[in-house]
Amino acid sequence: MYYLKKDYQTALKYIQEAEFVMIQNDFYDQSNIYNLYGYILSNLNRDEEAISYFQKALDLREQGQTSSVMNAYLGYAKILIKRHQYPQAIRMLNAGIELSNKQESPIYRSDLLKSLSQCYEAAGMFQEALSYHKLFQIENDSLYNADKERAVGEIRVRYDVERQENEIKKNKLILLQKEKKEQLLISIIAVIILISLSLYYMYWRKNHFYLTIVRQNQEAIRREQQLQKQIRALKNTDPDQNDEVKEEIATEKYASSSLTEEKKSSLFLHLEKLMSEERVYEDNLLTKEKVAERLESNRTYLSQVINEQTGQTFTQYINNYRINEAVRLLSDPYNQTPLKALSSSLGFNSMTTFYKLFQNAVGMTPAQYKERVQKLHKDK
Repeated sequence: MYYLKKDYQTALKYIQEAEFVMIQNDFYDQSNIYNLYGYILSNLNRDEEAISYFQKALDLREQGQTSSVMNAYLGYAKILIKRHQYPQAIRMLNAGIELSNKQESPIYRSDLLKSLSQCYEAAGMFQEALSYHKLFQIENDSLYNADKERAVGEIRVRYDVERQENEIKKNKLILLQKEKKEQLLISIIAVIILISLSLYYMYWRKNHFYLTIVRQNQEAIRREQQLQKQIRALKNTDPDQNDEVKEEIATEKYASSSLTEEKKSSLFLHLEKLMSEERVYEDNLLTKEKVAERLESNRTYLSQVINEQTGQTFTQYINNYRINEAVRLLSDPYNQTPLKALSSSLGFNSMTTFYKLFQNAVGMTPAQYKERVQKLHKDK
């Protein structure tokens, strides 16, 4: 199309792409593309390159269409005439005419005869020029005159060029769609990797935090055990004084007198003794009344003392002991007690309550805590 508009520079750009597509797709009539390439270069005064493309078209004469081969002879000969290489041009034109007669193909025959007449005239061979001019006139008067030949040729050129341009556009569109798919795939993979890394980092931080909690609890339990040993040792060194303290605590009658600060402290010490030594919190039917009765006090005084000393309710105070004992037991990597049995032995009536209170206090479930303890033990 651009060739017909005489926009040869643009035509050159598209014929180069057409040649690439032609080779990639093994286009049938490659000679026709090479001819067009040659004519474009010739109009750009790049005759040497044009000759090479006309020669490529002639090299494919066995598989090319007859009309394309004849057009190659014609194009090649016109450049030779322009260079005043008349003998070579005459051979080219005669070869084209011979092929036309042999294949009974009238396309381009008129142009070949006209160019041959002009070539003889330019070479000073006027008799031959006249003879071929007559043949040209006869051919020109036939059904396939020069105008029709030119129209057919132009239609073929236009059709081939447009088809090649459409093929190029189609391939470009396919390539663009492929690139977009690849870019989308790469973006999705990048997002997945980023999310995976973020999740892994969050898991690592959470796991590290849990392990830190376990270490701190284990260290606190170790220090508590050391302090308890020291307290027992001190009690054993002065048994008489210890008996006096026990007797004082046991003889207080909280229920029948008002609570002084001294009595509050004494009542709380007695309560702590029940928890730490007698482990009354393990009773799953434990009530405020039962504990008050053991302390020879009443539930009002008991609630008052617990609230003032710890800031907790009776239930919170009891559950705090249970959870602390659960942490102590689960911090031992050799403890294989099932969690359900552990919950029951500590006085919990519900696994749900045990899990909820443990997670609120420690920051993870009992199962997670136990898993981290085992991991720390294996890593040592």
